[in-house]
Amino acid sequence: MADIDKLLATQRPYLTDGGFETWLFFQQGFVAPEFAATVLMEDDDARSAMRKYFDQFLQMETSADIGFILDTNTWRGCTKWAPKLDKTEQEMIELSKNAVEFV
Repeated sequence: MADIDKLLATQRPYLTDGGFETWLFFQQGFVAPEFAATVLMEDDDARSAMRKYFDQFLQMETSADIGFILDTNTWRGCTKWAPKLDKTEQEMIELSKNAVEFV
C-alpha cells in the first residue's frame, strides 16, 4: 500500500495550513515577482516568517493530538517560470529542492 493510500485510509484527522501565500504577501508584506512565493526561499526574513507560520500549525497539531500535512513553498517553482523570475531552470530546481528541505 502506497503512503498516500495509508493516509487516505486512516481514521485519524489531519490538519493542513491554509492561505500560506496570502499570509506571506498580504499579511506579512513580503513581495515577490509574479507572486512566486518560491523565490522567498532566498530571503532569510521570509524563511523566518515561514517557520513562524508553520510552528503555529504544528503547535495546534500537537495540542490536539492530530496529524499535520506540511506544504512546500513551491508556488510558481517550476522551470517554465524561470524567465519571468529572472532565474535559470537550474536555479528554479534548486529553489524547489530548498523548499522541500525546509519542510
